[in-house]
Amino acid sequence: MQSKNKVESISFDMASILLDMRCFWWNIVMCGLATAILLGCWFFAVDEKEYTSSTIFTVSTSSGDVITNANKANTVAGTLTNILKSEELNRIVSKGVGKVDYQTSAKYITDTNMISLTVTTNSPKTSFHILNSILTNFSGMLNELMTDVRIITLQKAKVPVNANASYNLYLYIIAGFIFGAGACAGAIALLSILRDTVKNGDDMRNKVDARLLGTIPYLPEKNIISDKAEVPLMTISHKNYWVQESFHLTASRILRAVEKHNLKSIIFTSVFPNEGKTTCLLNTAISLSMKNKKVLIIDADFRNPTVYSILHVEQQYGTDLSNALKGSKVDFDDLWKLSGHNVYAMTNEKPHMNSVVSLSNGKFEALLKEAEKHFDIILVDSGPTAFVSDIELLKMRCDGIVLVVAQDNAPVVIINDTIDTLDKEDKLLGCIYKETRKTKRRKPYGYHYYWKESNLKKG
Repeated sequence: MQSKNKVESISFDMASILLDMRCFWWNIVMCGLATAILLGCWFFAVDEKEYTSSTIFTVSTSSGDVITNANKANTVAGTLTNILKSEELNRIVSKGVGKVDYQTSAKYITDTNMISLTVTTNSPKTSFHILNSILTNFSGMLNELMTDVRIITLQKAKVPVNANASYNLYLYIIAGFIFGAGACAGAIALLSILRDTVKNGDDMRNKVDARLLGTIPYLPEKNIISDKAEVPLMTISHKNYWVQESFHLTASRILRAVEKHNLKSIIFTSVFPNEGKTTCLLNTAISLSMKNKKVLIIDADFRNPTVYSILHVEQQYGTDLSNALKGSKVDFDDLWKLSGHNVYAMTNEKPHMNSVVSLSNGKFEALLKEAEKHFDIILVDSGPTAFVSDIELLKMRCDGIVLVVAQDNAPVVIINDTIDTLDKEDKLLGCIYKETRKTKRRKPYGYHYYWKESNLKKG
């Protein structure tokens, strides 16, 4: 098979990003909480509380008349501000309370003859004492600058009880949570984008360096009859137009390659475990049997055999592959047969770690040659290429290979490296792309209804 030059690029797939966020939602929440807690602790540690002591007084002339002119009152307020900033007043205040950092302010209250005087420090008592010291000493300084005015205190200074509201702690905590959660979600989204896997059909066509035999839609692994988790087979799972037609199309393409090159035994493998190779093998076998082919399934995944349990093979059948490779004679007419289909199975009941010996002694090859006399096509289920070496021995004894690629699972680089390895003898027929999540599809219009009616009539 000739390789195609595929374009490798970063793909933006919103479904993958949202799925990753759903998988790691707990991390997002924890990052948000951690940021909110750290931000709250930081404010408690570094924030210095401030206390303000204040007084209000009126300004009148030396004769006792109230100053009603706004300009005159503003002038007095400005003069007070200059006095408060003067070094002389600061020196006098420091003698009484010590050297302390404080802030003072004198503001004219609009439309009145009143002036507000405030002192702010980091201690309530210090603010009170400084304000009293200013009231005691700045009257004489004011008289030196403005001889025609005098001050009458309306509100005595008090020790402030509560600190100034410098910030809303709850608001900062909420903002911290949003920032932390958003940062974590952004990091997950970035990693999802940078993760170079097959995220959709376009990635499969553009990035994977092999022929696409078919795309298998997502189907939950649950039997609606027993409500148990099971591999979805076309014979036992609930009816799905897309799944069945996809397997029929995939099987037709495999059958065309088989007939064109006169192939008999086909290996089904994947890069990593749990990518759906056994599901694809079993449904392909069922579809091939519907095309009048006699199919044999051999479970050569010695480390993790699953065909036995998926098909519910009864113990009364002498179909154990490990016994056959030890020299036991195989009666191909007595193999387990899938009800209603021309599909037979040779399985393993228990894992075997001596698969290298079983595949190297020539008995497996002899078993294949004998099986070819009884069956049209032999489908061999092998272990994943990234974890076991069995595929290297199996591909020398079988005629073709089909690689199953699960959505958003194996990195594209590893997939293409696996393809290069499997295709050295020009045995790779292509890849089956198996979706692992629901994908929106076009409506089949009338085809789906004809298909549904024909299935109801069969039922």
